[in-house]
Amino acid sequence: QAQSQSQTTEALRQTRASQAQSQSQTTEALRQTRASQAQRQSQATQALRQTQASQAQRQSQATQAPRQTQASQAQRQ
Repeated sequence: QAQSQSQTTEALRQTRASQAQSQSQTTEALRQTRASQAQRQSQATQALRQTQASQAQRQSQATQAPRQTQASQAQRQ
């Protein structure tokens, strides 16, 4: 009986250790998923920033072109 109880206690200890490890792995997986999502979100924000900067640059060039045309016309005139 003492040996049986000892084996049961050992089995219970291993089960608890296994559950703790499983929980730790789940937490790690969740942490990695969050980190991955944060990175993806950061990349999406970065892409959006670059697009907006590119659009602002295009808009600036478009504004610059009529100015140059007007200056050229004034010079011709």
